[in-house]
Amino acid sequence: MDTKKINDVSKLEDAIEESTNSSLARQNKKHKRNVIIISLIIVIIIAVIGVSVYILNNPRLIFKASVNNMFNIVEENMQDVSDINITTNDNINNLSLNEKNVNSLIKEIKTAFLDAVSSEKISGNKMTIKVNGNDIDTNRVSLVINENNINDVSDKFINNLENNDEFLTAYSSISGSSKNEIIQNLNKATSNYLSSLTISIYTTGITRDFVKLEVSREVNKTTNVINVTKVSASEYSYKIVSQNESLVGTVTHQGDDIVVSYTNYNNDDIVNDGHLTLQRLYE
Repeated sequence: MDTKKINDVSKLEDAIEESTNSSLARQNKKHKRNVIIISLIIVIIIAVIGVSVYILNNPRLIFKASVNNMFNIVEENMQDVSDINITTNDNINNLSLNEKNVNSLIKEIKTAFLDAVSSEKISGNKMTIKVNGNDIDTNRVSLVINENNINDVSDKFINNLENNDEFLTAYSSISGSSKNEIIQNLNKATSNYLSSLTISIYTTGITRDFVKLEVSREVNKTTNVINVTKVSASEYSYKIVSQNESLVGTVTHQGDDIVVSYTNYNNDDIVNDGHLTLQRLYE
């Protein structure tokens, strides 16, 4: 084979090798890119799962989400409502409302409360409770306010409201009281007049749907309890126990009306019972 042919063959071999190396390099680069993309996807999935598990099992976040959900229920019931007629027996009382004022009041009270308890310990545990005769598996989160933290919590809560012009304006509009009168009343509500209490919220499922609110309060070494339980999408039951007296009943949505039934007991004796209707009037 002459020199020219040898050189041509050598150049061809070099070209094939270069092409092969270039192709392998591209494949390696593509493979590396795919590996990086897949790795990023895996990291993101792990992060999302990790954050979800953290949120779903973090008592503080569950407590905050539950409080938000409860306040949202109130806001939904007040949407577009301008007035409420409260009917008890033959008496009708009108409560003039404004959706903007009501929503501001709800929002600012919620914000002030969550800020006041933001540094307090929230505990959580799983618990099976009976609702409407059925066993429901729930997650309970609890906040304890006692002699160790009652001053801090109450002071923060009251100060937040006192210095919140949106709250004062909304409350003044609804109640008819001046802002100064509201501030004076808030100042009277110091920790000296408050007592230890435990706020527990029960939720169920991954979405932490509201099941029950329980507030237990210690007064003169006696435990008073308020329970509000979701029976269905349109009905809630409640029970208020104070020493020998108790008040039980239901809150039911009936179209545009909210019907509250009640039975008042002294020990086991019925003192009175009845119902009142809140007729929501829309703008």
